[in-house]
Amino acid sequence: MTGMAAAVEGWLVRQTLWYERLLLLAGSLTLIKPGLYTDTIGIFLLGVAYLLQKLTFKTKLNTSDNVAS
Repeated sequence: MTGMAAAVEGWLVRQTLWYERLLLLAGSLTLIKPGLYTDTIGIFLLGVAYLLQKLTFKTKLNTSDNVAS
């Protein structure tokens, strides 16, 4: 139910965009109905949304600025 919560709350790795919310909602809804095909589609859609989030997440690689001298 993490995908459903992320779709409702609008937050996964970072704040979700509208199309990421649609992917999360569609993926979550397909996981409710049991079956190999619906589970595969649901996991794929959630994976795509997660990868979109991770690829566009900006991290600060240089942490030396945060160290007090």
